[in-house]
Amino acid sequence: MAKCELCNEKKGRRECPALSKVICTFCCATKREKEIKCPPDCKYLTSGKEFKTKKEIEKEVRNGFYGIKEDIFQKPEAVTFINEFEKFLAEEFYENYDVNDHKIYNALSKVYAIITKMEIEIKFEDKYEEIIVNKYFELDEKYKNIDLNIKKDIIIKTLDNINKETGGEYCDRSYLRERHIKNGGKVFF
Repeated sequence: MAKCELCNEKKGRRECPALSKVICTFCCATKREKEIKCPPDCKYLTSGKEFKTKKEIEKEVRNGFYGIKEDIFQKPEAVTFINEFEKFLAEEFYENYDVNDHKIYNALSKVYAIITKMEIEIKFEDKYEEIIVNKYFELDEKYKNIDLNIKKDIIIKTLDNINKETGGEYCDRSYLRERHIKNGGKVFF
């Protein structure tokens, strides 16, 4: 494989549409939109922005969880909101093995990016993500009297719960399984 045509040090792995050259991933990541005028439809630009947003959300979930001064689920309006959302998840997706905790986490991360204005537009990975996000915003409209900061805390706490519960004995469906049981669903294993 040829060397990067910018730094001439690392292997060139990406065909840069702006430069019409093969460049390394490091040059692409560090020079995009700074030294390189990337076209908006560049797949590396898009994936780089998505990766950056995902990392920012993960950081906010870690920091935000510890910044929540009180247990958000002690507020009746928060409990009503999250219970209705989790009931929907359990009823809609428990028996659908195309949906797991990671898909729910990713969908809620996108909701968080929108309500905190990290992102303006959502690109869905598949129809299930779209269903989850649309249901959230349907409930958001139904419970529009709940303060935005409470809704942010609900998402942060839910994302933290998914992180803690997924994996383990029931793999990447533990969070979904617990919501199914909580809402009266039967399990046979």
